[in-house]
Amino acid sequence: MPGWHTALPRWSAGLRMGLASGLLNPKNALFYASLFALLGNAATGVRWFYGAWMFTAVLAWDLAVAVAIGHPRVVARFTRQVPRIERATGVVLLLALGMVLIR
Repeated sequence: MPGWHTALPRWSAGLRMGLASGLLNPKNALFYASLFALLGNAATGVRWFYGAWMFTAVLAWDLAVAVAIGHPRVVARFTRQVPRIERATGVVLLLALGMVLIR
């Protein structure tokens, strides 16, 4: 397989960056803390099941999104749409700011 050794460092760097992003995101900790607070009276086995289920579901979703976004056609299409996305985001932010200032 030519080129597999060059893709490995990029993959591992992306993995480290994604892992750091997930672990350092306070929303993740708050979500899981609130989930386990709701399950406070559940049996320990049930908690482990819920934790494993959530880990698997989130991992599967994140991998699916990463594979889809990494596809060359998706990247090319997104690159063409970046100016429109930036303009739309700017309009939404200006409208939100205007609504705050009007109140």
